[in-house]
Amino acid sequence: MSEYLRMSGVYWGLTVMDLMGQLHRMNKEEILVFIKSCQHECGGVSASIGHDPHLLYTLSAVQILTLYDSIHVINVDKVVAYVQSLQKEDGSFAGDIWGGSLSHLVWHCWIVTSGGRADQACQPCLLHA
Repeated sequence: MSEYLRMSGVYWGLTVMDLMGQLHRMNKEEILVFIKSCQHECGGVSASIGHDPHLLYTLSAVQILTLYDSIHVINVDKVVAYVQSLQKEDGSFAGDIWGGSLSHLVWHCWIVTSGGRADQACQPCLLHA
């Protein structure tokens, strides 16, 4: 019943473990396999296996992979394309293909695509924000 919270929960749990210097105690390989299995063909990442992709869970996955210096586990080009596909004409972002728009999603876009990719995915968002 809590599957829809899984990716974000993993991120928050790992962040706490990292802050305590205990990240090494977690099963890195199992986590990386889980994240890879949650990336969809469109590039977005879902909260758990069998769920729909969303910008929030894509952000959580990227943050987890950054903690582990393992961004190569997912297809980054597809992530960038997914984020770009969610941008609306006014510069805002939908969280998913159904189009709900929340102001914090611009922040998610910026974080997901930082690290040399923001120039490709979020230039319009930076101009409109």
